[in-house]
Amino acid sequence: METWTAERVEALVSSDPDASQLWVALDGSRQVGCVRVHPVPRPGAHVMRELAVDADRPEPIVDRLLDVALDHLCELKATVVRASTPPVRLYTDGYRRRGFVPVRRALTLAWDLSGQRWAAPSSAPVVVHDAGRYAPELLAALYVEGMRPYWDWYIEERGGTEALKRRATGHFTSLRSKDERWLVAELAASAVGLAGVSALGADAADLEGVYVLPAHRGEGVGSALMQATLAMVRERTTRLVVTETTSFLDSDIPSIRLYVRSGAQPQAEYVHLQAEGTSIWRRASR
Repeated sequence: METWTAERVEALVSSDPDASQLWVALDGSRQVGCVRVHPVPRPGAHVMRELAVDADRPEPIVDRLLDVALDHLCELKATVVRASTPPVRLYTDGYRRRGFVPVRRALTLAWDLSGQRWAAPSSAPVVVHDAGRYAPELLAALYVEGMRPYWDWYIEERGGTEALKRRATGHFTSLRSKDERWLVAELAASAVGLAGVSALGADAADLEGVYVLPAHRGEGVGSALMQATLAMVRERTTRLVVTETTSFLDSDIPSIRLYVRSGAQPQAEYVHLQAEGTSIWRRASR
């Protein structure tokens, strides 16, 4: 269970660069709760995050925070709202009472690279190269198509396939100016997979993900990319983290199985809940 102290709530609130969609519950001058709404590129879609309460009677504060945020979303004519929260019953029950249903779970995982090195099982002759030798459009296609079908919801949330590819192409075009490294896996001289890390520093690196084209899964591509990524990160730091990588409610998807097999350990768990259409508009008809 992830716990929130008043100090942590206050730190989250004080560090927020844009408080326009952040709601804070006060007990006198003490900040005892908050929730935040994020817009996403998909028309009518929003994400609710950082629901946190620290109080003697937390349930009424959870209810009030959610009601205020959902009233705001009704004014915005939201049609789809996703919520991400630790699997704390106080929070998940608050969302459920407002028509949200669980749709996915998400894990934060971390690798400790100071110990024994993981060796990928030998398989097809996968060759891994630095992504700098490939066109941004190709990298963007590997990134988007490598998400399917498990992250179709994310593609839709980001405005659809072509919109996400355009954004990814722009990102990869300016890659040299970013603190990121990406790798591409080839099979028979064809690019079939992609992996990337960011925030390569002394403390830790962030895994952006391992993406393999659906037609080439099960051929050792993901394992080869994971091994190369771990070796690359180990040159700079001894810790790698992937934040809120999603899976099914009752089983893990291939990428999470790859991460755990290569040495990742769970750090935190979240639940994704979702409300659509009339479930949201119930707030407007109280």
